[in-house]
Amino acid sequence: LYSPVVTSGNQLGPDGRSPVFNANYGSVIDYLDGGLYLPFTNTCVGHCNQNEVIQDCGWGIWNECTCQCDCDPGFCLSANQKCYDGCTTHLDFNPWGGCRPGIDCPWYPDKLGASHCTSSANFAGIYNLHESAEICCQEHFSALNTNTCVQSSVADVQAEEALVQEKLDRPRYFWPDLHGKKNCVFDSGYNVWMEEQFDFYLFDTETGC
Repeated sequence: LYSPVVTSGNQLGPDGRSPVFNANYGSVIDYLDGGLYLPFTNTCVGHCNQNEVIQDCGWGIWNECTCQCDCDPGFCLSANQKCYDGCTTHLDFNPWGGCRPGIDCPWYPDKLGASHCTSSANFAGIYNLHESAEICCQEHFSALNTNTCVQSSVADVQAEEALVQEKLDRPRYFWPDLHGKKNCVFDSGYNVWMEEQFDFYLFDTETGC
């Protein structure tokens, strides 16, 4: 289990929670079975041979640290080293599991069609992810003012973070994460419409889910 380094403290655990603690890169936390990684944005720039850099990874994003494409959940590297092959071995595998929106989660165009980008851990099935709001805006909204697009993108993420905080105050249940992890999770991050159909989507046990 790995988490980005967060200045205000990190939270690890099977359900995404743990005691909050301060840690730096390379720190050892004896009472938690986990580790820390640095956010990928600008961390390893220049590390890879420019001849091997892949600009379009398909359903994934180029990793400057490992010098290969990291694939969305449900996708694996194809023969051309891009994320085009659907596979069952990666259904529960998310290289950005535990990422923080706007910090080290990928960026992609708003799912509802707004003229800005957004960042979250819920991006399964998104084609051509990006490592920053600037790159995403330049790639998909080049006809607009880039600075305005970036500002709107950041504001969208901040609004989403406020919603997440609101969700943390709700009761926790087992529920099917249909678009992110694609399995049952135990937390309070379920959708509002799931509350409206409680008996079908929210469960007290993992077996029921």
